[in-house]
Amino acid sequence: MQAPRLRLRFVTGVNLTARTYGSGTYGEGTYGESATDPLAAIRYWLIPLPAGFPTSPSWLYRVDDSGGTFQAQVMSDAGPLDLAAVDLARLVLTPIDGRDLTAQLAFGLDLQDSGIVERIWQPGDLAGAGTYRATVIFTFASGRQLTVPGDDGLRFVVTP
Repeated sequence: MQAPRLRLRFVTGVNLTARTYGSGTYGEGTYGESATDPLAAIRYWLIPLPAGFPTSPSWLYRVDDSGGTFQAQVMSDAGPLDLAAVDLARLVLTPIDGRDLTAQLAFGLDLQDSGIVERIWQPGDLAGAGTYRATVIFTFASGRQLTVPGDDGLRFVVTP
């Protein structure tokens, strides 16, 4: 039995700062879909603050903590994510410690300068102890979404 051969296809003229993305569909040298919110890079990272670098676990809280702040910065090779075209940012926490994986927690985030998002915890936000996968989902003015990080590498821990 012979293994199938795979062929790589390279797209020339990719311009990530253009208003359009797509394999030529919206013009010569474009890549992706038509959008009003250009991305400056291909890869983005969610950096926990105030540490400034990913740690393991990334965020530690206690059950029923309130008044504290969740902060993170979205960075790429080109610098911080420009949040000017972002309509909505949500922190989504998915349990990863054997509990129901469909029971996600979602919290709205405030947008700051330099790609920083934050949430001030309210009473009842952190009611369940456990370990969660943390992602931030950005919804742009065009309706497109960007989920950061894309590798499930950040953990959010709420201890009893």
